Amino acid sequence: MRGAGTRTALETADTALMADDLEKLPYTIVLSRKTLNEIKQNITG
Repeated sequence: MRGAGTRTALETADTALMADDLEKLPYTIVLSRKTLNEIKQNITG
């Protein structure tokens, strides 16, 4: 990732891709949903 706006984008984004390989994006989405569900379960007991 290069460019003048890269630093700003990394600081303001909720999520940032650190590589140009978009084939891993579906896996990342599934993993994030599973993680969020696990967090919710831990909070509610």
